[in-house]
Amino acid sequence: MPALHVPLDRRGAAHDPAQSNGGGLSDPGLEHLGTIWRVVIPNIRGSMLFSVFFTTALCFGEFSLAATLGQQTVPVWLFDVSSNNFRASIAIAVLLNLATWALLFVATLSADRFSPAGRAARAERSLQKAAS
Repeated sequence: MPALHVPLDRRGAAHDPAQSNGGGLSDPGLEHLGTIWRVVIPNIRGSMLFSVFFTTALCFGEFSLAATLGQQTVPVWLFDVSSNNFRASIAIAVLLNLATWALLFVATLSADRFSPAGRAARAERSLQKAAS
């Protein structure tokens, strides 16, 4: 399967295996995991590192500011609970994490369902059913 959606700076490298990232863009026998490992991960490494550091700094900043101002945000509340009951704070943190992942999953499903592309695909399927 040829690479159709290639960033503009990689279009020239798509035709020359020596210039591509490990030959992933032009090697037709490369499996999906190999493509991800040799092409996708090197291209997103910088962005992922920036995101990790920025998110960590944002969380530390939010916690320190809320604790200094005496606001009871969730991280400050968990910190207060951990001084009294450490196991309960871990259980609450895990439950909050699972609830966040569940909300993200629901948001992803609803975004796909209510997107214009999703509506168009459903309309096309209903037209195919009606035609047959």
